[in-house]
Amino acid sequence: MAALAAAILRRSALLITVALIITAVLCAGLVNVHRLRHGPVAALATHRAVVSAEVEIRADPHRITGSGPRAGAAVMKAATVRLEGRGGAWLVRAPLLLVVSGPEFEQWFHVPVGSRARVDGRMEAPEPGSDVAAVLRVRGSPAVVKAPSLGLRLVERVRAGLREAVADRRPEPRALVPALVLGDTSAL
Repeated sequence: MAALAAAILRRSALLITVALIITAVLCAGLVNVHRLRHGPVAALATHRAVVSAEVEIRADPHRITGSGPRAGAAVMKAATVRLEGRGGAWLVRAPLLLVVSGPEFEQWFHVPVGSRARVDGRMEAPEPGSDVAAVLRVRGSPAVVKAPSLGLRLVERVRAGLREAVADRRPEPRALVPALVLGDTSAL
């Protein structure tokens, strides 16, 4: 705001324009943070509610390796489409971190990006400063209710072809090539 006031006092069109753009970006950022931290998804996460949700898969799953209670799981970015819990139902788009565990978690590695799946799980609050509205912990296999769009299916065919082309390489290049070319970091 101080930059905007200084630009008006100097009567500089360039400074006024820059100050207005900076103000608009800051306001958009504040609206996004408010959207992530308030609303039905954040409220359900705060109460660790058990929910039924339809989610859209936004990224490839990443395997959690090691030992302990979180081994044998996968994490992936998703977005809510429909959410039911604690006696309410919402059509809301909010970014989630999906944590999948259980004996059938391997099936999630075969769900293409862009698919919509029906899941049941427990909501949890994300880490402070996170770019997601909630963490949704899911056990079991995915129930795909809608396939990805035609464009995303074509992209997946290209990605599968690239993975096949480097399949006979050592593990490091086999993971690095799809990551660099397509942003597919699932094997890293």
